[in-house]
Amino acid sequence: MSKIISSGFVVKGKDGRYLIGRADGHSEPYCFTVFKGGTEANENLMDTAIRELKEETGIDIANDHRLNRNISTNPIFSYSLRHKDVFLYLLNDIEGVLTDFKFSCSSFWIDDKPEISEYKWVTLKEMRSMIFPSQRGVVDKLEMMEKARC
Repeated sequence: MSKIISSGFVVKGKDGRYLIGRADGHSEPYCFTVFKGGTEANENLMDTAIRELKEETGIDIANDHRLNRNISTNPIFSYSLRHKDVFLYLLNDIEGVLTDFKFSCSSFWIDDKPEISEYKWVTLKEMRSMIFPSQRGVVDKLEMMEKARC
């Protein structure tokens, strides 16, 4: 069985907090996620990341020059699970475009529930305690990036 390739974005707000979403159907305290999903035919990693971000949050960086000039051109982090490889880019909203943005999810599970049911802006410490354990390495990477900037 070949692995699924998944790509997405870590979203950093102007105030330094990060956007995460509750994966619908999960009730455990660590059921939040960054925004990502599997590649579709003829998509590269960036195409997938842009599409998934729009589907899961409503953020359309492909058509917003204030946002699309503030994205990493290479993945900032990747990790592997038994069944998939994940590559994540960074969207750094330095202009505050997303401060009052109304997030919405247009991708749905089979039972017609949206994949993402809630959005939160959080600190890295909060993110660590809220996201799926498989994604906690993302927090380690972001903390290293923050320390390197100081």
